[in-house]
Amino acid sequence: AKMGSGFGTGAGSGGFHFSNAGNDFSLDELFGSFFGGPDHTARQRAHGKGSDIRTSISIPFQIAVEGGRIELKIPTEVACPVCRGTGHQGGAHSHYCSRCNGTARVTQSRTIAAKIPAGIDDGATLRLRRKGHIGSGNATPGDLYVTVKVQEDPRFKRKGNDIHIETTINLTQALLGAAVRVETHEHKFANLRIPAGTQPDQQFRLAGLGIRTQKQNGDLYVTVRVALPKKLTAKQKKLVEELAKELGENQDDR
Repeated sequence: AKMGSGFGTGAGSGGFHFSNAGNDFSLDELFGSFFGGPDHTARQRAHGKGSDIRTSISIPFQIAVEGGRIELKIPTEVACPVCRGTGHQGGAHSHYCSRCNGTARVTQSRTIAAKIPAGIDDGATLRLRRKGHIGSGNATPGDLYVTVKVQEDPRFKRKGNDIHIETTINLTQALLGAAVRVETHEHKFANLRIPAGTQPDQQFRLAGLGIRTQKQNGDLYVTVRVALPKKLTAKQKKLVEELAKELGENQDDR
């Protein structure tokens, strides 16, 4: 689905859309920070290389952990289609091109595809070579740098390649133990064995069920919440009182 986006310096306005695409990407597009700076840009211009474009996008949590493909609409300087990048019309160098006014280039909105590698970090930057502004003459175009902002998910929290979730069990499950099913970020279900005597906020680890990357898989951490009954029948209350007596617990702190 197409979505709008705010763009950084040099990008203007535009939009992008994305879709899951598996893990068939080259990770050399991924950079944790920008390269270069003002000096780098000055060197580019001195050698005729096109200027770089820097922009940012916001992607869903699911795309970040599973990987996918995005399409960005970027205002980019391209060779003027009227004069074909010469800056002149009719072969006469005394007449500037009416479209580009002699600059040999115009700004157009281009749709550029990029691959999001599985497990990309919030704040990471993708570098797309030769997708920036055109250079002078036959010089190399600049690069496109895309900084990624990962949206939060209400169910899944990420720490590195590990995923943290919560699940709720009832009182008897906590006391006696149980087998429960928890949903993973891949929309699958995993079995979690709750041992007898599990305490509220106790955490369990399911190895290898976190974010899958080419290097290693993270783990899934499950924090258990215990739901207590808000109301008891007379029979239930009597049973709990008998249990408290059996455990040697007093209801009143005195």
